[in-house]
Formats: sequence, structure tokens, C-alpha cells
Amino acid sequence: MRKSAIVYTAPNATTYGELVARFNTTTLLGLLGANNLPDSTSSTKAIPAKSTVRIPFPCLCANNNVGQSDRHPIYVVQPEDGLDHIAREVFNAFVTYQEIAAANNISDPNKILIGQTLWIPLPCSCDKVDDSDVMHLAYSVASGESTSGIAAKYGVSEPTLLRINEISDPKKLLQGQILDVPLPGPDAQGDIHLSVENPNCLKWWEKSDWTGYKELGAEKSGKSGEGDSWWEKWKEVLYQDEWSNLARIERSAEKQAKSGAENAGWYEKWCELYQTYASFSTLLGLLGANNLPDSTSSTKAIPAKSTVRIPFPCRCANNNVGQSDSHPIYVVQPEDGLDHIAHDDPLL
Repeated sequence: MRKSAIVYTAPNATTYGELVARFNTTTLLGLLGANNLPDSTSSTKAIPAKSTVRIPFPCLCANNNVGQSDRHPIYVVQPEDGLDHIAREVFNAFVTYQEIAAANNISDPNKILIGQTLWIPLPCSCDKVDDSDVMHLAYSVASGESTSGIAAKYGVSEPTLLRINEISDPKKLLQGQILDVPLPGPDAQGDIHLSVENPNCLKWWEKSDWTGYKELGAEKSGKSGEGDSWWEKWKEVLYQDEWSNLARIERSAEKQAKSGAENAGWYEKWCELYQTYASFSTLLGLLGANNLPDSTSSTKAIPAKSTVRIPFPCRCANNNVGQSDSHPIYVVQPEDGLDHIAHDDPLL
């Protein structure tokens, strides 16, 4: 699975937290990283209407390297919605109403229900360009734009842009036309934001990518006049699986020393792994699953008989049928019975 992105134009004023909830293809940190914003940026940071935001998502490709977003975004149908409106106005016409209908097995595009959930199959690609790995960015052409200007904006050559989009005449570029822009460099692979070395043999680095993966490390070594030498390396990694919400923190270190005089030395290596379900039961996770802004209060009322989407990690067997992974946990109350818990308890 590869990473892709679209350049989304916000039809109305919104926030980064609201876009995370709307697209549900990445974390807040992933969205901030894709738009070169610091991790400390608030989820309530305003995005003015008509601003563009890069939305990253995983791409699931077929054998021909052409694919679709992997079962996300999920859109909940609102009153007076139609598939064409959803495709054009909500998702910038990156998909057509026919593609949404096909992806969701809808035989009559005019018959959708309020509250119905729809998978929006965003376009993406996984193929290499000029034998190099790239991240394919779907870009909607704005009025007055040219292929040369778009190529310069994203650091790709115009001939490459024309070739992979099969454009024979750049003068016939249309407003709203969707282009595949192959982003080179860190956007495709390393995402190495910083790497520093100095004459004292000290090196440290920081890496991150759109999935929320973060790595911080350092390596240093030295040698004395007597021939004694030493070497040390440590690394810390944070990773969160976007679908299972499993967060991992890995810490590791290696140390080595050698005595020139005694021809003796020592070597040491250790590592630690912590993992937890980071957002299975967090308020932000629940709000995001129900397309509510991060600023929503935990005391917001839910009327009786209302429906709420409850996200959870799924652990599947080889046949892809599974169960929630050791959650929820229920504490038995007075006069409880298993049938009552299964059928009648308001929390289940």
C-alpha cells in the first residue's frame, strides 16, 4: 500500500480537526505534516474558505498500479444530499457520482438515505516515475492555470507531467481537470526532516511521515590519544496504526567501547517496546468517528434513541472475519443477566 494525497479546496471555512474528521484517512499529526505545519498546531486552527489543503491517504492499487483510497473517506449522507452534490461540492469532483455509486453498490443514484454511509473512492496511483518512487498527488486545475505553472509549483518537469497525464496539447488544459502530479524526494520516501553531522563524529536525525510515524535518533563516537575508542547509538520511534489505533513506542540503544592498551572492550544493546490502543476510547476518537469538531464538549447531550458511531479495533482471522480486540469491557451490575447485557443494556 502506498501513500497518496489530494489538494483539497475547502468550500467553506473549516479547521484542521474538522478535515481530519471529514476525511478520516489520517491523523491530525499526519495532516499537519502533509501541510508542513508544526505538530503543536491546534486542531481548531482556522482554514479560510477556498483555501487549499493537502489531504493524505493510503492508496490500494491493482496490478496496473491504478487504485483508489483504501475504504476511506467514509461520508455520512446529510439531509437534501445527492450523489452528484457529494461528489462535486463536498469532495471537489475528485470522484464522480457514478464512481461513488459503483463503489457502494448503489443501483439507483437518486435513492440514498439520510444517515447512510458512503465510501468515497479517491483516485490514486502506485507506479514509479522515471524508475523512482514518488507520491502521486491528485490536483484539480484552477481557472487560468497552466501545466508549466503547476509543474514549477510542485517541482516536477513539465514533460513528465504531460506524459503521465497523457496530455498532447497543454493549451487544452481545462478548469477542474484532475492531474496526477508525481512528487519527488521526501514526500515519496524518506521524510527525513533533519540530519546533522559535525567534526566530532556526532550525528542526529529526525524523521516523520504522513501516517504519524516519528523517529528521533543520535549516533556518536570518539577516540582518545591512547587508542581507546567508543561508539554509541540510540533511537526512539513512535508509530500509530491508523486503522487499529494501536500505538507503539520503541526505544533502543547500542554502546560499544574498546581499549587500545589492553585490547579489550565491551558491547551493550537494549530495547524497549510499549504499545497501547491510543484512541480506542478517547473523546477525540469518538468525535472524529461522528464527524464532530474536536472542540465538542464531553458533556454534549445525546438524545434517547439517537445513533452514534462507536469505533473499535478489529482483530481478524485468516478468513477476514473477526471481533473487537478484547474490548469493550463491561462491569456486571446488580440483577444483570447475559441476555439483558447483550440486548438491553444502554451501553451495548
